[in-house]
Amino acid sequence: MAVDDRASARLAEIAALLGCPVEKFFAHDDDAFDIGMTYELLSLWSTIRQPQVRQRILEAVRSETGRNGAPPGTAA
Repeated sequence: MAVDDRASARLAEIAALLGCPVEKFFAHDDDAFDIGMTYELLSLWSTIRQPQVRQRILEAVRSETGRNGAPPGTAA
């Protein structure tokens, strides 16, 4: 499998996990992800080692989005 094929497949996996189309990563308008903020959020998340802290943060984000524990791609 070529590098481009692997990268495309990985991006498709990430998009599926996020519940969005791959095209969302390439949008040039207000509908695009803020890559800088997304990177910062993932970088900070990876530094948190305590499971209870991660759980507390995840619950706060779910509350802010109205998801309240529902998996991505489903209604809350």
